[in-house]
Amino acid sequence: MIRVLVIDGGGGKGIITTAFLKELEILLGIPLYLFFDLIVGTSVGGIIGGILSTGEFNAQELHSIMYKNIDQIFKPSRFYIPFLISKYNSKSFNNVFTNYIEEDFFVKKLRYQIYVYICK
Repeated sequence: MIRVLVIDGGGGKGIITTAFLKELEILLGIPLYLFFDLIVGTSVGGIIGGILSTGEFNAQELHSIMYKNIDQIFKPSRFYIPFLISKYNSKSFNNVFTNYIEEDFFVKKLRYQIYVYICK
């Protein structure tokens, strides 16, 4: 049996998702990336899933980071045009997470995760 965690998007509502995932991780007693075979998501759910799948942060740590920095992570773009310009400023998001991780960490780690999953 393959266990898949699917996380939806919703911008700032991602903080609610991380709170739920934190509680789920406590109930399971192990990090989510060890329990689920595949973690996927849309929008902020994809970001949350990508971060959790690397194993560098557990759900508690991710929730704390997002809670402490929610105003910077979801800082609105100056000019928002649906389907053309993002609703949130990606530079603000990147600045928050580069304080916690090395640059280009996610790309390297996620390529590895995808490679391992495909080769299973």
